[in-house]
Amino acid sequence: MDNNVLGSPLFPKIIEEIIEMGFRLGSRYSPPNKFEILCNYLKNEKDSFIANKYILRIYEYLNNYILNRITRPDDKLNFVSLLAYYGLHKPDRISKESILECKEDLNEYVEKYRNKSLKNRCVDFNQGIDCRYVDEEKMKLLSQIPIRPMRIAFDHVSLKDKYSNAVRLADKYGIKELSNYILFNYVDKPEDLWLRLKINVDLHKELNSNIFFFPMKFIPLYGYESLNRKYIGKNWNRKYLRAVQCVLNVTKGIGMPGTTFFERAFGKNLDEYFEILMMPEPFILWRNFYDSKGITDKWRYQLKNLTTQQFEEAKKIILSNEFFSHNGSTSKSVVSLLKFYQLSKTSPLKEKSINQELFQRSSITAQA
Repeated sequence: MDNNVLGSPLFPKIIEEIIEMGFRLGSRYSPPNKFEILCNYLKNEKDSFIANKYILRIYEYLNNYILNRITRPDDKLNFVSLLAYYGLHKPDRISKESILECKEDLNEYVEKYRNKSLKNRCVDFNQGIDCRYVDEEKMKLLSQIPIRPMRIAFDHVSLKDKYSNAVRLADKYGIKELSNYILFNYVDKPEDLWLRLKINVDLHKELNSNIFFFPMKFIPLYGYESLNRKYIGKNWNRKYLRAVQCVLNVTKGIGMPGTTFFERAFGKNLDEYFEILMMPEPFILWRNFYDSKGITDKWRYQLKNLTTQQFEEAKKIILSNEFFSHNGSTSKSVVSLLKFYQLSKTSPLKEKSINQELFQRSSITAQA
């Protein structure tokens, strides 16, 4: 539960306690009876809202998990009969009292058919390990427990040497699964994010470890700006933050370790990276579609053929991430470029009729 476990002078004792609790490297366990656990929670829960959550989970566990695991026809018939008798076969009929009343009868079948196969134990310091405190002795201690995955924080590009050393030490002691936090939108610059992600990709290639990266957008802990997710760091802007989020939406926030994914998602170099950050969001979300239709190239052509003055005007609008309120005060070339940014963010196949008109308008201007 410590937010920086390596910073504790008691770190060796912490590892010792984890091992004493049964979490030694290679240790296994048999899963407990989930039905009994949920019933005990339900029995002691006074809040009706939370109790209903437990009731729903019990319903799903009995009807969608245990019932499907019962192999003997007579057992299945008896189990279904019990569910129906106590009203547990329909979510709108199930109640706390009915569950607790039939707990013992149902548990006979739950215990018989639930999965009891041994599973590997694992330890997860999900706050991330501070690379500044990593040394040979501490990594050796960490290697004695089944840590999976190891999470190492890479909060600033100035930590690149300490971070790389921590990842290499993890590899030296056999820790091959890493899911590392990459903080951005703090005091870093947009290019710093790309450089840190590139370091991860290079380490993955060098060590042949599974080094996933998990970009984490900074949000203040205190004050008015902590109340929502709209905070913008001093070196960032709304458009760049949205672009990074669009890239991560494809993989639910996790960055894949391979070079192919990284270069496609974030660019082969900083020039490609900043081009992706400037792209309309639909082009990022549905990259293959817009590339295959040549629409990305039309956008790229219009952007590169703006005059210096037009580019500065367009850039100011684009980085504000507001594309619908400037048309009356801009040049025709900028207005045409902004049409790409006004495309729907949903699947282009669903919005075909809406987007087609915008494509035609933009292509006419580009050809002119």
